[in-house]
Amino acid sequence: MALSAIAALLIAVGLFTPIASGSAALVSLGSIQYSNEPAMSALTVAILVAVALLGAGAYSVDARLYGRRRLVISSTRDKLS
Repeated sequence: MALSAIAALLIAVGLFTPIASGSAALVSLGSIQYSNEPAMSALTVAILVAVALLGAGAYSVDARLYGRRRLVISSTRDKLS
């Protein structure tokens, strides 16, 4: 329970988001078998995995510490000309 609370605080602040989300996903995955609503726990795991893969966002402590990354996807028209 304490690990989930710490992970939730870290995710909300945006500090060590991939690590916090991954550990919270593992804790939630382990608690599916003890849950009264396993579908809700599975949804929680899916959301935590998505947050771990996507990152913290532009206005987070992680972005402040490590810099924002901007992906630029060019169109196929730019490649042909």
